[in-house]
Amino acid sequence: LAEVTAGADVIFTVVTDDAAQRGLFRARGDSLLVGAKGRVFVNCATVSPETHVASAQAAAKAGARTLEACMASSITQARAGTLYL
Repeated sequence: LAEVTAGADVIFTVVTDDAAQRGLFRARGDSLLVGAKGRVFVNCATVSPETHVASAQAAAKAGARTLEACMASSITQARAGTLYL
């Protein structure tokens, strides 16, 4: 995960659930937050408001910013390429 952050200024994330989102933004170990200062994370997963807030707080502590950009629709639209943020 740290390699992803090192390679981009803006990182889009799309995960399946709250646990997966928390795993991306954990405080220890391999995480998107390693070297995240100045980066922007655009979190597209439909997760709980609490998880979005926790991710934003963790990113802020690492010197990064976040945007919440949940995707609308479902698997059918994803396969057709018609999802929207």
